[in-house]
Amino acid sequence: MSARNQNHSTGLKFGFGQNTDQSTDQSTGDDTGANSGQILDQDQLNAHVRPVVHDLRNPLNAILGFTEMLKDERFGAHANPRYKEYSELVHEAALKLLAKCNELIDEPNVAPVPQKPQTEDTRSAITQTAMLYQAMAENRGVALNVNIDDDFPQLDLPDTVIEQVLNNLVSNAIKFTPSGGRVTVLAKREDDGRGAILVISDSGVGIEDKTIGQLQRAERVEPGKSPHGDDGSGLGLSIVEQALRPYGVSLEIFRNANNGTSVSLQFPESLNKV
Repeated sequence: MSARNQNHSTGLKFGFGQNTDQSTDQSTGDDTGANSGQILDQDQLNAHVRPVVHDLRNPLNAILGFTEMLKDERFGAHANPRYKEYSELVHEAALKLLAKCNELIDEPNVAPVPQKPQTEDTRSAITQTAMLYQAMAENRGVALNVNIDDDFPQLDLPDTVIEQVLNNLVSNAIKFTPSGGRVTVLAKREDDGRGAILVISDSGVGIEDKTIGQLQRAERVEPGKSPHGDDGSGLGLSIVEQALRPYGVSLEIFRNANNGTSVSLQFPESLNKV
């Protein structure tokens, strides 16, 4: 299914980081003075970030300890099996966060965080990552559906890329969908049977044409409030585009005809595993 064949009223391709004319117009001609006091060099950035990341590891380790006890049912079996399932999901998510913290701190004496091996199964990676947000969706009264066609190809992409993409897109869709709405993750082959497409759509408040244009031009977006009180700045979409760019994946965002937003990822045939 081609993204352009869906029932959308507005569609724009993203081109993050390509708006060089705008940055030139805003330049004062003095490269050193214009950014003075505004942009930190790498050492300064590390000095600010590393203490924060270091402190984040302490509560993460506490979360890991409690969730390990819960998922292992050390004090007795859970009355409802979903408690065990959810504690396993929280434990796995915390492990990934801790691994990211250790990576940012980059301390040679920090032991590597044990993580599940690559699934080498794109369908499983999509399902498992999306299901991390099942509880979040339920708490907000949002239906989360994952539909993956049986012929969806195995993609030559690391699980970490799939996770990063869906972590941003699915959580964002849930944030901006009011109670009673729905979020759908759809994965299928293109009509020609060659490439693949992954669409994350919602029935939320939608995104204004002006905002789509700002995102296309990699401009800063004025933070907005979701129906549940969350802030949104468009940063997640930029992260997704940057993660997919090296693999030749195109990203398009559409304003749905009946409200809501769809983000379409089109994977080239070259990523299909033989």
